[in-house]
Amino acid sequence: MKCSVLCLLAVAFVPLLSALKEVPKPKPGSCPRADGFGICINTCNSDQDCERNLKCCSNACGRTCQEPVKVPKPKPGLCPAPDGFAICIHSCTSDQDCKEDLKCCSNGYGQTCQKPVIRTKPGSCPAPIPHFTTCDDQCSDDSECDKNLKCCYSGCGYECKSPEHGNQEKVKG
Repeated sequence: MKCSVLCLLAVAFVPLLSALKEVPKPKPGSCPRADGFGICINTCNSDQDCERNLKCCSNACGRTCQEPVKVPKPKPGLCPAPDGFAICIHSCTSDQDCKEDLKCCSNGYGQTCQKPVIRTKPGSCPAPIPHFTTCDDQCSDDSECDKNLKCCYSGCGYECKSPEHGNQEKVKG
């Protein structure tokens, strides 16, 4: 009896599950910045509508398949939460479009260059251990590290490490 009910449920839900398509993942890279005026037609809705490595991008009016640009590394910090009042303007597409330490963030209706929120987690960074360091910059501030880990100088680069507790300041080389 139990098997027949479970089998009946499975048979009923298989068509439903197959009807739900997995949301396609975007192709690597970023869309180029849409400057000026574009052609007001839509030749694609998602990256999967485009051939090869082309991405479905805004051309300032419509959406067309375009060659992707390399994804730049984001600047340190987090974007502030939109405050509810904003204009629909897209003045940036990545942090590199913004001057100095400003980040490209959503204002609720568009993308603008904004002052980042820098979060420092409690505790202090442990002293670097000579000869056991990485020269990679795995982070640039605490907000880029999981859970309670801090972005610490390793003696050569920056990496996420478990903090020590005390009043020592985080020192960046």
